[in-house]
Amino acid sequence: LWLDVATGLPLRRQLLGQDGRVLVDVSLAKLMLGRPATAAVGSQDRPWGKAVGRTALARLRAQGWPLPAVMPGGLVLLDAREDTTAAGPVVGLDYTDGLTEVTVFLQRGHLRSRLAGWTRVAMRGHHVYADEPAGDSVAWSAHGFVYTVATTSSSQVQAQVVAALPHGGTAGFLTRVGDGLHRLLAWLSP
Repeated sequence: LWLDVATGLPLRRQLLGQDGRVLVDVSLAKLMLGRPATAAVGSQDRPWGKAVGRTALARLRAQGWPLPAVMPGGLVLLDAREDTTAAGPVVGLDYTDGLTEVTVFLQRGHLRSRLAGWTRVAMRGHHVYADEPAGDSVAWSAHGFVYTVATTSSSQVQAQVVAALPHGGTAGFLTRVGDGLHRLLAWLSP
């Protein structure tokens, strides 16, 4: 972390891999200081959904929701929240190792075979859909649940989390090659 001496504001953050290579590099590009804005009553940022405590997590797990307490790479469950949509309840799980944060959203249901704005790819031998162009979220469905994994961390951390969650089956070699060619052609197309 690079901190401003006068204000203590974080100006830059780098996340290094075990081999010392930079995995994530985030820098403050522009900062404008001025008078503090006055907030209207009730306009404060609120966390998404309502907090889910240990008892509610245990109840959801007993109902078949796959809600792991830990993920690969030393990621531990930091926060769990639940909200309801027209399609039913959605559970959001935030995992961290102190530097990296990964969010996993789960909802009962199945994904369609094609998703607008998403590309089907193979990740660690499993079919998932990556959002384009950012690629910081992937989604798939398995065993009656839709999974979405979102992170601004490295793709390696994302792939570890994706591999740790349930999947319907594995992608064969030719399917993985075809997915890779399809993605490459999508990048080259105007």
